[in-house]
Amino acid sequence: MGLESIILIIKNGIGALLSWIPKIIDIFKNKNLPKTALVIVDSDTGYQNYWHIGSQNDKPILQFVCNFMATNIVDQPVAVANSTLEGIKGAQDLAVISIKDVNSRYWGSYDIPPKARTALSICFIVHPLKMPEKGMPIRLKVVVIDQFGNKYRVKNVIFRST
Repeated sequence: MGLESIILIIKNGIGALLSWIPKIIDIFKNKNLPKTALVIVDSDTGYQNYWHIGSQNDKPILQFVCNFMATNIVDQPVAVANSTLEGIKGAQDLAVISIKDVNSRYWGSYDIPPKARTALSICFIVHPLKMPEKGMPIRLKVVVIDQFGNKYRVKNVIFRST
């Protein structure tokens, strides 16, 4: 291999590295991340959103279950990374997020494909500071967070007692 070949290889390598610099800068600036990727709508028809009193380690807990319709409005898959409840005092232990696979009957931690709509179900476990009155509905705000860190607030979600 001659000196000219070595120089050409080095030149091409440096050129390839330099071509990635703007892409790396965009990633760090979050320029290419969508600010809104999902539209989430409460799809409750009466009793799909509910709360229930349970216990864990001999301490009372509340289980909240809600069901939404989620639509991906961007050209890349979107994952739901987390969810929280706003409007209830206490420690939130867990949020189990299940998304219906658009190509099957299965539910799990599936991404929502580009321009697709699917069902989204979330189960929260909360250790409340104060137990609610049994039989009474509870109105809360549900926050859904995607993999980009975008937060989607679904306001006035009514959870009915079981």
